[in-house]
Amino acid sequence: GTLASDIYRVQGSYPLRDGLSGADAAERTIRSIEQVIGWDPEMILCHPGFVLAEDILDNPVWQDIQAVKNGRVYNTPAVPFNWFDRPPSKMRLMGIEWFAKLIYPEIDLDLEADLTDFFRLFYNVDLTAEQVEELCNQHEISFREAQ
Repeated sequence: GTLASDIYRVQGSYPLRDGLSGADAAERTIRSIEQVIGWDPEMILCHPGFVLAEDILDNPVWQDIQAVKNGRVYNTPAVPFNWFDRPPSKMRLMGIEWFAKLIYPEIDLDLEADLTDFFRLFYNVDLTAEQVEELCNQHEISFREAQ
């Protein structure tokens, strides 16, 4: 598995690339939209730096996929470091909680309070309410405006 795959499995889900075989699996590469359409995922997580949620949501080729139809395509948090993948960091601990809250919205987790405690403990930083809100809502950020 990969670093990101570990987070998915902790939550009882699996990444699309787990359905790959042969060279595709070795490269962790989905080679065609037909593969994704065939899987018809309920949710798609995009890692900033690779693909952005808004690119998938705006692309007509993806429109028949369940996740796109239901607006369940998200950018994974990547500030101050990626919460899922590279570089490996303690932010993966918050990635587990963020993902749990995303797939189980009814779960009793206080991501904002936990993130505040996390930054205080691991980074010796007291976050402002605005910083906490920005960190918790990274999946809603549009990167097009920054280009």
